Amino acid sequence: MRFDIDELDLSPTDKNILRFMILFIILLAFILFYFGNDEKKMNSDFLKIKFSGIVDSTYIDNRNHNESKIRLNTGKHISNYFKGKAWDIKVGDSVLKSEGDGYIKVYRDKELFYNINLLE
Repeated sequence: MRFDIDELDLSPTDKNILRFMILFIILLAFILFYFGNDEKKMNSDFLKIKFSGIVDSTYIDNRNHNESKIRLNTGKHISNYFKGKAWDIKVGDSVLKSEGDGYIKVYRDKELFYNINLLE
């Protein structure tokens, strides 16, 4: 079955509007599909990250849109994924994120305090 706009009983202006709308919908669908995969890319990038250490300090990075950050005793600076949550991180906590793992483990007083999946 073939659809031809010219066979419709519409004025030439209406046919042009219909053509434009169809083209716009196709273009919009393509853009949403192409750029809609950001979450998959972010998850893939997150899985590549690995870090471990003891929290030395927490701070706000004014140069990076006021992002909450954590400084580990290893000198590494990581995003504070826990800011404002019930499980707020504290100086002295140990954090561990293995490559390929979606979980960050936080130890407090040498016991697993919480294990949170950041890919949900």
